[in-house]
Amino acid sequence: MEMTFGEKIKECRKAQNLTQKQLADAIGAKHNSVSDWENNKNKPDPDTIELLCDALNITPNYLLKSSQEDFSTKEKQLIKKYRNLDTHGKKMVDFTLNEEWKRSHKLASKDTKAISSAKNGELTHTKERIPMEHLLPDAAHESVNIEVTEVMKQHDEDIMNDENF
Repeated sequence: MEMTFGEKIKECRKAQNLTQKQLADAIGAKHNSVSDWENNKNKPDPDTIELLCDALNITPNYLLKSSQEDFSTKEKQLIKKYRNLDTHGKKMVDFTLNEEWKRSHKLASKDTKAISSAKNGELTHTKERIPMEHLLPDAAHESVNIEVTEVMKQHDEDIMNDENF
């Protein structure tokens, strides 16, 4: 879903760890102006947009352009970090990203299966959700390669119920 003008300002302000008042002070605006912009009640004039962009380290295009291709502040931070890596670091990130994408894609495809059925001579295709037990956490006392006693189960429960844990 595309972010609004106000959502972009708010996200960028928070990414810079600024309060509305701090941002307003930095650009010479009133605190309630920043609130109004973030709540899409109104928009700043072009000169103020330029000040906002400087304070938030963003481009006017990011604020004004409505495109699905805009990167979030978090994504931009990751891109900057990636660009500062050496060759080995980039290879490691690329490898991990590709492997995780493959794993996620494979799990997602296992999550559904196509089912064909014939009713009244017509073949229909549907997708049915398959439980993904392989993604459920395994509790220690559910291990199958050891004999788990009630004392062991109680010990695990005591640990989990400990407020200092």
